[in-house]
Amino acid sequence: QKGINSGQYDNGNLCWNRHESGLDFPMRKFMYGFLSPYIKNSKNKAILDIGCGIGWLLQEANKFKARIAEGVEPSKRNVKVAKKYFSDINIYCTDFESFVADKIYDNIYCIMVLSHIWDFENFFKKCFQIMNYGGKLLIIVPDYNYFKNTRPGYKMEFTYYDNCYSVNIESEKGELSQIVRKKHIY
Repeated sequence: QKGINSGQYDNGNLCWNRHESGLDFPMRKFMYGFLSPYIKNSKNKAILDIGCGIGWLLQEANKFKARIAEGVEPSKRNVKVAKKYFSDINIYCTDFESFVADKIYDNIYCIMVLSHIWDFENFFKKCFQIMNYGGKLLIIVPDYNYFKNTRPGYKMEFTYYDNCYSVNIESEKGELSQIVRKKHIY
């Protein structure tokens, strides 16, 4: 259950020391490499980023003249940072399950978020209910073995289930939990 607890991102012992805006953060550059063809095609489109963090991807969509660039982010701390860097972006501070859309979107992004979603059926139903016909749902999930690699300075505890595992990751920056599933589950 820890992996789906959106409150873990506001945990006082979790130190987010990488709040750089834009593509300054290496992982964002990496993700942008995959997403840039879609981002560059954002002109006049309504974009929703589920689990948008501080909103950097939405800011990139705005650079390419997105009609609407909005995010859903459960972390109060991330939303506060987003408002500091990107005041022109609307971010709803809630989890996706509780999010009530008042519009239809052309593209929905879900980057490294499905590892925090338990009920896929309802997740996908909701995405398709708020997406235009012909819209795009772009999803990036971690590789099944991603967290199994040893990392200096990190303590990892695993719990294994039939087609997935949960991992609790502790480091000097704090503690996070993820659910990692085999790709056929998605």
